[in-house]
Amino acid sequence: MSRARTSFIAASLLSLALMGCDREEPQPTEEPASVDAGVTRPEGTEQSVGLLELLPTCDVYHRGAFVDVAAESAAIRRDFAVGPFPDTRAADRDGTRVARIDGQRVSYGFWLDAELEHPFVELRGAAGSVSRVGVYLNDRYLATLTLPRGVDRVRTRELSEPLPPGRHVVSLNLRGKTTTQGRADLDWIRLAGGDDVKATFTPLREGDIVKDVAIDGQPKRSLALPAPSAVRCPLWVPQGARLEVNLGFWGAGKGDAELRLLQDGKQPLVLQRRKLSGGAGVSWIPVQVDLSDHSQRLVAIELRAASGEGGGRVVFGEPTLELMHPPGPRATPPADTVILVVLSGVERRRLPPFVPPRSLPGLVELMRGGVTFTSYRTPTTVSGPVMASLLTGLAPRAHGFEDPNGKLPTSVRSVAEVFKLASGRTAMFTGVPTSFAAFGFDRGWDRYDAISPVQDLPASEPTARATEWLDRQLSTPGKRLVVIHQRGGHPPWDLDTAETGALPPQEYGGMLRPRRGAILLNEVRQRRRAQTRRIAPEDWVRLHAFHDAALAKQDAELVRLFSMLRKRDAYDRALIMVVGDVPLGDPPDVPYAPAPPLREDRLLAPLYVKFPGGALAGVQSTLPTTAMDVAHTMLTALGLSTEGRPGGTDLFLTATGAEPVLGRPLQATLGNTYTSRWGLLLLTGTMGRRPSLCELDVDPACVSDAFSSRPIASRALWRATYRLEQQARKSVPQSELVELDQDTSSALTVWGY
Repeated sequence: MSRARTSFIAASLLSLALMGCDREEPQPTEEPASVDAGVTRPEGTEQSVGLLELLPTCDVYHRGAFVDVAAESAAIRRDFAVGPFPDTRAADRDGTRVARIDGQRVSYGFWLDAELEHPFVELRGAAGSVSRVGVYLNDRYLATLTLPRGVDRVRTRELSEPLPPGRHVVSLNLRGKTTTQGRADLDWIRLAGGDDVKATFTPLREGDIVKDVAIDGQPKRSLALPAPSAVRCPLWVPQGARLEVNLGFWGAGKGDAELRLLQDGKQPLVLQRRKLSGGAGVSWIPVQVDLSDHSQRLVAIELRAASGEGGGRVVFGEPTLELMHPPGPRATPPADTVILVVLSGVERRRLPPFVPPRSLPGLVELMRGGVTFTSYRTPTTVSGPVMASLLTGLAPRAHGFEDPNGKLPTSVRSVAEVFKLASGRTAMFTGVPTSFAAFGFDRGWDRYDAISPVQDLPASEPTARATEWLDRQLSTPGKRLVVIHQRGGHPPWDLDTAETGALPPQEYGGMLRPRRGAILLNEVRQRRRAQTRRIAPEDWVRLHAFHDAALAKQDAELVRLFSMLRKRDAYDRALIMVVGDVPLGDPPDVPYAPAPPLREDRLLAPLYVKFPGGALAGVQSTLPTTAMDVAHTMLTALGLSTEGRPGGTDLFLTATGAEPVLGRPLQATLGNTYTSRWGLLLLTGTMGRRPSLCELDVDPACVSDAFSSRPIASRALWRATYRLEQQARKSVPQSELVELDQDTSSALTVWGY
């Protein structure tokens, strides 16, 4: 496998996509252009991922559901938490690799996609300091088992009631003192039905079923399954994906192989069924299945040994998910100038293309001359950490800045710092207190200006200063990076008395005032009684009017920046990105909170990108994007390495319609809480607790919990969340607390914090 192909697979596995949980939105007023606009395209490229690489996230079924407790992949089946788990450690017992249990209670989740009759629990293990173990199924007591001194099997009685599809928890209570030998050693646990009591059960660990199998002299890395057994992998099916596999029978005898597709609420669909024979003279049978009819949804692909005779095994040689990407360039073209404009507190549904073009000619120009990413989602709801992700290409968990009281750790290098070391010219201009120097954003710039909202300066001042700085820099050769953090729609609003009087509603007598807007909203937010922490409907009308009027003034300064670039003949060679940090939010909650909950109305923000050369002008992309993609794209345009920043994808590649071969669920985090979205499914939870699942197409307000009724989707989303958390926590820097100076403290007060 080539290095590029391996890198893409790794990115696909780790990427976590997501369109927003908005109320119904008006359709864009302009017809999006073809993705061929402005791009010369060679032939398409193919990407693939081997299903054998996904085995830790798959489920093995052989006479019941099975968990190899001693395997590293068992951690993903714990109680919705991310390890390491101090109550479990690897050990060797009588030549068997076991999990040594030091805690008093351990639990593992088993996923069933069909009803299980007469369920029972069987486990293999040995006593340590504890020999008697209480076994519980979904917190229901089943039995107290006596573990043997040597590693052996024990099992519970059967239950008369069947288990429905969904996640079921087997818990073991080990009461007694722990020693260096632990309370007990566990090999495996299975949850099976009454029909499997007397049948022969063989634990199917990864090392037992992944084999190099040669049939007719052709060796292939394969999944070798005894009948009846199956491996079921929940995954996202991108548009244009297909499943490729070579089928065979290993050893003497014959058997039936099935490829099945499972969806929540539907009967299993048999994609292929082949009768196979072993022995001399047989060959691999190549099979290719087009999955186009099942694209853009979460499903489970099952490789199943349906039947077998003679002691051999059904083998699935090199099972692979293939995806053909559109032809064309694969990365953002080089840029002489990179400009990132971040708008604070804007509501994307009040911006084009979601509303008719109004008094925002700058954003309309970007929409028509670039790409509008309509499914952009921020990685958290705190402005500072969002800004840190935009400038580092790392998720908040990874860069260590996650709450309003933190700052960007000095050990984390931003795009500006990397670019400056490469002799680039850099500047940042901010009018937003959450990106002031106290929060660690003053590093890596040739010029850094912080314009406090306390000062009597227009909200467009950061862009005006950036235009002046760039105008001088363009007189000399070289590459430049400019970052502008504007107030956007956030108060205080830059409006005088006459402008305020012309805004709706007429004869307004409510609480909001332009200069004190943030302070007044914070006073409402601090009220003790929940029912009083609301603002009136007329206040919302005036607030949106303030938002629109203030943004129009800042947009006019953006137009002047574009005009200067054209005069300098630099516009065409520039990469220009305009993005929101944290949206203002929907009623009834008070808007502009410092750390609002992880709701879609607080996560979905605008993103416009004008690529160098006008490539992809007029395109609207609905594929999921996030803040780390912005940093990744800046690095690519400036010719810098993206190594060590695994959470991002080049926005140019996304705009061409190229989706990762395994799809892309995106995660947002705030402290110990998280939300992960895949298509129209949203998983919300707190680490260590059972999450909830929301179906946004039928329940946009997320009133009902579909976690139990959608086991395939729930499993896929949780396991994707687990892997993103695991990746982000690999090398988390030491967090740092902000130390506020007097000027920054005053600015935050005016900002409503």
